Amino acid sequence: MPALDESLRLARLFVRTDARRPASWLMLLVAVLVAADASHAGATSGTVALGAGAVLAVGAIGNLPLRSCAALGTASRAPLMWLVERAAWPAVGLVLGAALAPPCPAPPALAAAIGLAAAAATCFAVRRRGVPAADAASLTLVMAGIAGAAGAIGAAQIAAPEGMPAWGVAPVVATAAWIVAGLVAAGIDWRRRAADAWLHDSGPPRTLRLCLTAVAMASALAAMIGWLFLDPSRASLLPLLSAGWFVALAVPEAALGDGAINPGGWRRPRVRQSLGAIVTPAAILGWPAFVAAALGAGGMAGIRAAAVTVVVLAIAAAVLAVIVWSFTAAGATAETAHAVALSVALAAALALPGGFGLVATRPAGAAVGPQTPGIAAGDAAQ
Repeated sequence: MPALDESLRLARLFVRTDARRPASWLMLLVAVLVAADASHAGATSGTVALGAGAVLAVGAIGNLPLRSCAALGTASRAPLMWLVERAAWPAVGLVLGAALAPPCPAPPALAAAIGLAAAAATCFAVRRRGVPAADAASLTLVMAGIAGAAGAIGAAQIAAPEGMPAWGVAPVVATAAWIVAGLVAAGIDWRRRAADAWLHDSGPPRTLRLCLTAVAMASALAAMIGWLFLDPSRASLLPLLSAGWFVALAVPEAALGDGAINPGGWRRPRVRQSLGAIVTPAAILGWPAFVAAALGAGGMAGIRAAAVTVVVLAIAAAVLAVIVWSFTAAGATAETAHAVALSVALAAALALPGGFGLVATRPAGAAVGPQTPGIAAGDAAQ
């Protein structure tokens, strides 16, 4: 069967090629740790793992060389095969991690696998429409955040059906939200040049990047008004929202580039471009918190949350700059810096209480009021 033989030849070629990528091995190792981690229990653990799976997929896929597939003579199926092969590295890690989990394995493995598959499909679909790798990665991470938020809200409001564990509601709701967001994104032609075309005359259209930046700014302003001025009891969510947006926007573009970098002289352009990719989202996300702190919004709790937001963004920007510029100076590939930066961000997120801050919060010392069935089930599971 010539078609089968050709597919096997391509598969072996892709495996040999990616076996020399540090990013592949790093994502496999991180996936093992994510799947074996049973520390996040309760109704939101599925959402945490789903987001982690999306990060693993984005880090493993990196800058998938779609143009190189044309030289293989099988351009129709080679890109998809290469994507599946790259996504298989963290998938194998999830299987190994699940095997190493306690006798009663926690939900991360299955939920992370769902997030990995959804992120890989999203990234591939957007890349096939001519979007640069960094922009596709940013969109995928943003969609993972939207799906995760929807899953957390669903876990808090919907009781798990009989026979379903408490953590199972979040991945179901998150997957449904991801499908809806994916259908919306798929219906937009991201190749059109927008108002920012003059910023990227030598590169591909950045319509998607412009839209994501605008949404990030709008969400930061809405969070400032809603969580600092109107409901200070939710002020602690502002640093988490800002940090999530920063990772989604800054990490892919700072590490992978904007699609207009000349490989023949990559060091100085990449450092200069990465500086803008780091500073711009940090400033966009940080200034609403800075203004709120100056106005004393939300009392001490609001001022503290705003100050923490600014500090977290400054630290995240400094760490990302150190990672990207260090790997650049060492001559490492952009995909390696990208995978390392995402791994650091994922480790920091999983180290936070409640993982990604997706657990319902209330002011310290406040009385516990009536709970929805989903929250009650999650508390009982914990």
